[in-house]
Amino acid sequence: MRKRGAQFNRTRGHILTPTQIEKLMMPVHVAISLLPIGAFTIDHAHDLAAFTNIMQYAAEDAGRQDLLERGLKMAETLYAIKCRADSGGEWAVTDDERSVLMENAVVLDRWMRTLTSTRILRAVYRVDIDIAAAMAKGAGNMDAIRIAGRQP
Repeated sequence: MRKRGAQFNRTRGHILTPTQIEKLMMPVHVAISLLPIGAFTIDHAHDLAAFTNIMQYAAEDAGRQDLLERGLKMAETLYAIKCRADSGGEWAVTDDERSVLMENAVVLDRWMRTLTSTRILRAVYRVDIDIAAAMAKGAGNMDAIRIAGRQP
C-alpha cells in the first residue's frame, strides 16, 4: 500500500540509451574533434549541418529559444564557410568559426541526451521534409541549412 501523498515518478517518454546516442552522435563528435587540428572537411560540415537542423527543430518543438539561437548561430557559421569556399576560397575554418561551432555543438550535444525519442523523430521528420522540398526547388549541398530569414 502506498503512503498517503506519495507521488509517482512518471517517465516523460522513452529516453535514448547511451548506445543509441553514441551511434547518432559519432559523426558530430568526429567533426568536432577534427576542428582544432584543421582536418575539418566538407563531409564533416554536412554532418554538423544535419545535426544543427535536427537540433533547431527539436529546440523549437520544446520551446527552448536559447538553444534554437545556438543552432541558428551554428548554421550561419557553416553557411558562411560554405559560401567562402564556393566563391573561390579554400575550405578552411577560422579560429572564430571554430570556437563558435565547438561551443554551440557541445551545448546542443548535452541537451540532446535529455530528449525523448519521439521529439527527435519529429525533428528528423521535419528536416527530411524541408530537405526534400529544397532539393525539389534545385538546392545544392548544404543549401537546406535552416537560417533565419533565408529560404533554401
